[in-house]
Amino acid sequence: MMMLNRSLNQNEKAVSTISAMSRLERKFVISPQFAGIVVAWLRHNCLVDPQYPLSLINSIYFDTPELDSYQECLNGDIYKNKVRLRWYDKAIPGLNDAVYLELKSKRGFNTVKRRKLLPVTNSELQGDKMSNPVSQLQLETALAELGYFATRPLSPIIQISYHRYRFRERQSGVSLTYDLDIESFMVAPGRIVRTPCLEFKATVLELKGGTMMLPPALRGLRAFAPRWSTFSKYAECLQLHLQRAGAAGRWQT
Repeated sequence: MMMLNRSLNQNEKAVSTISAMSRLERKFVISPQFAGIVVAWLRHNCLVDPQYPLSLINSIYFDTPELDSYQECLNGDIYKNKVRLRWYDKAIPGLNDAVYLELKSKRGFNTVKRRKLLPVTNSELQGDKMSNPVSQLQLETALAELGYFATRPLSPIIQISYHRYRFRERQSGVSLTYDLDIESFMVAPGRIVRTPCLEFKATVLELKGGTMMLPPALRGLRAFAPRWSTFSKYAECLQLHLQRAGAAGRWQT
């Protein structure tokens, strides 16, 4: 396994690399009983992403002690920001030891995602270190480089993991991702929760592109999800942890 610090020796500029993308997003929440059918339908009607067709995604979300980002989602605020660490499994060659700090800013239906590669390896995101994966100074410095200055201190709250399929619609070029096996567990130190670890009983299909219109070739998706929604994995999973013990989760032994 290639360690991130070795990669940095080969390319010392890698850590300071910052990328950004802007797009419109539509999300459809689909019952897991249709997962196999949806994957087969997407493979038949879309192009499978040739580089990253399937991977395991792990994210640690940060928030204030008052859970400001969580409240923005619950309130349906037009302006929302999310801060997270994200890393991938070995299914993505060369990225299995890459850890990114991401700032996801939503303005209405438009989403801008900025990310910065951090000098952290996914092997460091294990055990006790997961509750404090980066120092406060490192976090604030990286966020400042992304153009974001939090009004209150941020700390890790929850880790969410899932498998992601990636596709592209042939005619329009619209990108599609389909997320399955969504699991989460609390990493916030000292926070009292009713359900520390849970499996989310839904799958999420997301369209990412420059239009809110559903391409004609994709209208068959309405058979699985008639309506799109303003779904947030962070808000939905955290709500289950904090308020609905046993509703859609399980204790992990």
